[in-house]
Amino acid sequence: MYRRGLEKLLKKPNVRKCEFTEYRNYVITAFFLSTGIRLTSLINIKIKDVSLSQDIVNIMHTKNRKALTIPLNNQIVKIIKEYLNYRQYKDDGDYLFCNIYGKQLTKSSITQALLSYNRSRVVEHTGIHRLRHTFAKKWILAGNSVVSLQRILGHSNLQMTQNYINILVSDLKKDVDNYNILQEFNKSFIKLSNKNKGENYNGKN
Repeated sequence: MYRRGLEKLLKKPNVRKCEFTEYRNYVITAFFLSTGIRLTSLINIKIKDVSLSQDIVNIMHTKNRKALTIPLNNQIVKIIKEYLNYRQYKDDGDYLFCNIYGKQLTKSSITQALLSYNRSRVVEHTGIHRLRHTFAKKWILAGNSVVSLQRILGHSNLQMTQNYINILVSDLKKDVDNYNILQEFNKSFIKLSNKNKGENYNGKN
């Protein structure tokens, strides 16, 4: 997912004018990109699982059925704090992300909701797994620990994380091609070569 697409998805909507679902989808997108968690884990997070004083979220529902604690960055903590001021709930046993009736989201409903949200932001090539993929990619490009990534992604062993990283290689290749410094200076290089055609590096014929 390229930078321009991320900028569109992470542009905060006007809370006073937008519907709750649009604002919620914005928060969910930011949460996915900040934690890299799976869809099933996200829809099962309850408000009590989030500790904004400790900047962590406890993931109780994971693929390997082992509870997972993930640190939250400062930006997503601010976003969640504001979101909770708007999200009406009875107690901290309610789900963090809900539908307009305050009920738990389903995998299909959130998938469709985010698809509509992406299209409304004119971002076609995306998806929930792509957000997890983007999180992992940004983590590796920033030079962070693979072992830490394994823990955050909830992989049972390091080999699974390594396999995941290997999948990123083709995606990284696209980024390398898109940022080709030789291509950027290619035209001026050609002009220089034509001007000095027939001369060696000393300027002699």
